[in-house]
Amino acid sequence: TVYTKKYPVFMKSDKRASLLERIMYCCPKCNSFFTLYSEYSCIKCSNCLGAIEFSPDGYILFSNKIKTFDDIQEFLYSSLTTKGFDLNALVSYENIILKQRIDDNKKLWKTVKLDIFAENFVIAEDDKKPSTFSFADIEEINLTFGNNMVIKVNKNKSFVLCGQSNENLYILKDLLKLNKN
Repeated sequence: TVYTKKYPVFMKSDKRASLLERIMYCCPKCNSFFTLYSEYSCIKCSNCLGAIEFSPDGYILFSNKIKTFDDIQEFLYSSLTTKGFDLNALVSYENIILKQRIDDNKKLWKTVKLDIFAENFVIAEDDKKPSTFSFADIEEINLTFGNNMVIKVNKNKSFVLCGQSNENLYILKDLLKLNKN
């Protein structure tokens, strides 16, 4: 429960890894991006078929790169700094909800496509020209419960991207940090 402030996902005692693919985007075994899925108390990789297990006392088993929840953030960020980026999107999501505020009425929601690149991200609505947001222009990004990513562009403008399933929006937070350094 202490780590739910840092990583806003609900974890049950019998399914300690559930929804962690929302924040873990790199496999600690083979370093593949966006190949992870959770099952019971394990995060598994569809690329190398490796698994790491989350124990009841907060330790991570079967991994030599991460041992505790404290190691996750450092591991993810360091894996980004060593990845060779190209011009292609790191990941694309088709059905992301765009809101102006977290508590917006469903009538105000828009379904958009989100393409995440190393230096920016693009939000495309069906009937409008895509909007590109450079990480250099973003002030702050915070992940909240419900897979909501609150993005503050400046003092007067912010919006919320909401994953409807297990989309990994946490990478936006690390890419912001990488681009600001």
